[in-house]
Amino acid sequence: MELKKKNKDTNIFFIFTNKKNYESIIETKYLHSKLKKKFNILVLRSSGNKILQKFITLQNYIHFFLKFIFLKKPILFFPKFSMLGLKVPALFCRLLGGKIVYLSPDRFCHSVSLMPKKQFEDAIFISKKNFQFFNFFVFFNKDNFNYEFIKKKLKIKKNKILHIGLPILFESWKNFINKQAINITKSLKKKYSSFTSIYTIIGDKNYNDNNNLFNTKSSKVNDYQYKSLKEIINSLKKIDPKCIVFFKKHPRQPLPEYLKKVLREKKFNRIILTSINVDILALISKRFFFTFPSGTLTHINSVNKIDLTNYNFFLKKNLLNRKQSKSIADGFKTIHVNNNKKFLEELLMNERNFNKKNASIKELKNIESNISKIDLLIEKIIK
Repeated sequence: MELKKKNKDTNIFFIFTNKKNYESIIETKYLHSKLKKKFNILVLRSSGNKILQKFITLQNYIHFFLKFIFLKKPILFFPKFSMLGLKVPALFCRLLGGKIVYLSPDRFCHSVSLMPKKQFEDAIFISKKNFQFFNFFVFFNKDNFNYEFIKKKLKIKKNKILHIGLPILFESWKNFINKQAINITKSLKKKYSSFTSIYTIIGDKNYNDNNNLFNTKSSKVNDYQYKSLKEIINSLKKIDPKCIVFFKKHPRQPLPEYLKKVLREKKFNRIILTSINVDILALISKRFFFTFPSGTLTHINSVNKIDLTNYNFFLKKNLLNRKQSKSIADGFKTIHVNNNKKFLEELLMNERNFNKKNASIKELKNIESNISKIDLLIEKIIK
């Protein structure tokens, strides 16, 4: 949006390689209308049948070529080093005199993530051969493992590595989410005759042996998420019974088993499953809740957060080197609650703990380190 505002003649395409992800995004009609009005959208098809997929891939390439062949100096942004099988379109873009750009999707602080560093390193080394395709590497947050690794350990010219600041500080994005927050609040007032406050729970998926990157015992993780979610709902029903609760769906598992279980047990008709962008939800919510570590803990800046993660799971795997009495996002307006109903209810009723001197110190430093530099992107890439 900021690029379009600064340079109206720029043709910006969004290419979705996963139709389900695209459908998840356009569930929010406000964002969908904005995408259709301001940008070009290309959704690539796929099939589970390997033979059929070869023909579909050819169709995707033809569709892509027809969209791009008349563009002057197109620019392709990729969110992954792997390029997801799009090397042919990338080469075609180069032939048209265009540029290929890696744009990191991460805004959260990698330094406080529980994701093992090996996961980041493996992603770089597996896809290192693709680095030759990229003209530039663009990052939102300096606190990004890939940003530091590429800058310090790989032989890439420094003028190809750009830091453009947090999107939440871009004027166009701020204006957009503010308008959407107003629209959503109006819609809720029409649907519910009265409500006191809005809360958001950041959903995580069920863990099993195939998707458990942290190597924790999956059944215990899922059981703890169930207990934490149940405690959140019980406390909200007691403290703020006329509230509205958004459950922000995980893109890879929108309805996890622990959520199904709580919905069956709890007679509370004010829970809304949603795909609304977290930046918008942060503007309308009184609190964010987390039952498991998430990048959103340090990604979001405008709301008070309550972290109900059981960090004991991670101690055994050496992902934490000490007993965790605070959230990994301590200092980012985040307070940890571990099996303490009274403290949870206290955090719901007043702002005292969130207003303490050190409660937001790291968040403020992160904002100061990542001021908007969108003009740098335009200067280096667009012009």
